[in-house]
Amino acid sequence: MKLTILGSGTHYPSLVRSAAGYLLENKKKYYLFDIGPGTIRRLLEAGVDYRKIRHIFITHLHGDHVADLFHLLFTLKVQYSTGEIGKAGMDIFGPKGIKKFFNALDNQVVNLRNPIFSFPFRIREMTKENINAGNLKVKWAKVKHGSQQAVSYRLESGGKSIVYSGDLEYGQEIIKLSRNADLLILECSRPEQLPSRSHLTAAECGRIAAEAGVKKLVLSHLYPITEKYDIIKQAKKYFKGPVVRAKDLMEIRV
Repeated sequence: MKLTILGSGTHYPSLVRSAAGYLLENKKKYYLFDIGPGTIRRLLEAGVDYRKIRHIFITHLHGDHVADLFHLLFTLKVQYSTGEIGKAGMDIFGPKGIKKFFNALDNQVVNLRNPIFSFPFRIREMTKENINAGNLKVKWAKVKHGSQQAVSYRLESGGKSIVYSGDLEYGQEIIKLSRNADLLILECSRPEQLPSRSHLTAAECGRIAAEAGVKKLVLSHLYPITEKYDIIKQAKKYFKGPVVRAKDLMEIRV
């Protein structure tokens, strides 16, 4: 599996970090995890044809994790109506409430379900324990992120595993989901000196990685304040394995 970090930042405007977006390539198939603003542009910069993406997984419904979804679907709708793309369609997964969220915005913004231009896509809420998407096995867990309905994902193929947290608080749910993973991508919004009620600090990221027994930790979803601290050192207080500070367009193979 090859993971490309399309967006290692947050909703804060940045010239170097787009909002949350992560692309997984596995056996010539593409899977997108979160699709915040800037994700589509980063896909182009990574040389990836966005029309080949068949599965999108959303962790929660904050704008910095979902805003480019309508951009992508509107583009595909137009291309479908003009015959530029075929009928393969797309499955979009997310937490409880994503259908209501999507329908409310669609009715007001882009009218993607207009039958004249209808691109075949499906919005699905995470209700089953496991999902088989193409060649990928996807497990998930509900996690706490303020008042949001939020989920984290575990991706498995060929005996290897990657876990992507999305935004969350420290808890046993992510530790259990991440057990013995080859790669763990955690949101790292804060240094340990400035904790948050609904986000992880670098030290908490280290604790989760250590308690889960993962092989490698990537710190992502980096607020500007984290640039002023040695967050890798803070994570390594607890986790003794390799720790990486994420960058946009960084590639990691598992």
